[in-house]
Amino acid sequence: MKGTDLQSADLILIDDGGVMNDNNARSYQWKELIADYFIPIYGGSRVKWKEANQFALDNLLNRYNKIIMKNPIVDFNNYWKRELAQWVTDMFQIVNIAVPSEKNLFMLAKRAGEWITLRIKAAYPGVVETIKDLYNNGFQLCTASGEVSWELNGYLTGMDIVECFQKLYGPDLINTAKASIFFYKKILQEMTVNPKKAILIDDSLWQVELASSMGIGTIHVLKESSCLSNKCNIHITSLKELINLI
Repeated sequence: MKGTDLQSADLILIDDGGVMNDNNARSYQWKELIADYFIPIYGGSRVKWKEANQFALDNLLNRYNKIIMKNPIVDFNNYWKRELAQWVTDMFQIVNIAVPSEKNLFMLAKRAGEWITLRIKAAYPGVVETIKDLYNNGFQLCTASGEVSWELNGYLTGMDIVECFQKLYGPDLINTAKASIFFYKKILQEMTVNPKKAILIDDSLWQVELASSMGIGTIHVLKESSCLSNKCNIHITSLKELINLI
């Protein structure tokens, strides 16, 4: 793909973690903000809440890898409600505080996520300016992330770029995990865009290859090593390099 193909795209799908935001920086801030959110309401120590968050997250990711990787077309929204309820339960048990009423656990997790993501500051240099530049140049932007839409809304609102995106596609909006071509098929069907008129920007080679197999143009964001795959149309080291392709 040449740089001019970017100009003719009807839709640009942009991953978040690893492309717009630094996952390592976010992980550290999440632990601090988990404590900031829960301690005033439920008590407990900062050290324990941070420990609890890491424990609960590790368990959640282990289950995700076992369940979603085995069955990527699972009913994501029901699955995620159960997962977030378990995430909260695991944290409260580690902190040794009585777990709140079961029927409220999902909404408690959702409110915590909304509060925390608004306060995260982990954007890579130049990302905000690049997104605004794409938007001001008339490109139609949507996220294509493994994160749910309310977390994406928090991150991008905190970055002051949420208005640049037409839709914040995490798995919840299409009830499909970001683990197969069906994730991209559903987004393109909903947006009524031909795969050949769409571009995916992602740091995961696996995701790039999934999208490429459908005819979607791909831009692979590389952070460290070179990519030897012939499935990526363009390689960049950071999102801000897109300005040179516009």
